[in-house]
Amino acid sequence: MNTSHSQTTQGFTLFGLLLYISLTAVVLTALGELTIGVLRLSTRADYDRSSIYALSFIQAKIGYDIGRADSIVAPTPEYPSASLSLLYEGDTITYYVAEERLWVQTSFSDPEALTPEDVVVSTSTFTAISTPLNKNPIRMDIETGIHDPLRPDILIQHPPTVLTWYPYAYD
Repeated sequence: MNTSHSQTTQGFTLFGLLLYISLTAVVLTALGELTIGVLRLSTRADYDRSSIYALSFIQAKIGYDIGRADSIVAPTPEYPSASLSLLYEGDTITYYVAEERLWVQTSFSDPEALTPEDVVVSTSTFTAISTPLNKNPIRMDIETGIHDPLRPDILIQHPPTVLTWYPYAYD
């Protein structure tokens, strides 16, 4: 009786095992890089959104104060200024940039930051546009940015933004 047994071994060879491990490592590395990239973009989008909200708030807050102001002290059409000073019922309201943030201060109060800590305000210039009206339109050139979420030493600068207020539109 001649029985032939064919024995097949099921298992991994050393080469197959190394190939499997290396392919798994490549796939896991690619997934890790993809995940990190998505998280970086998501965090950056949150910071960009914060900057946009800050500019919208600045537009509304300064527009409100310009509309109710009795007069605009600075800037004048001849002299652009790094700050905006308004006179309202005997109180001076001043907007200025310090410590990479936009601040507002009245004669009777401490300074209040208008921009969040994650939004960096590099520069701002206020210019009064000459018109024959009592209160001139005010133009603000402002440069903002954010620190890279993964590399806080790197400042990501946004393009300069121009905000303009027409006081007579608020009356």
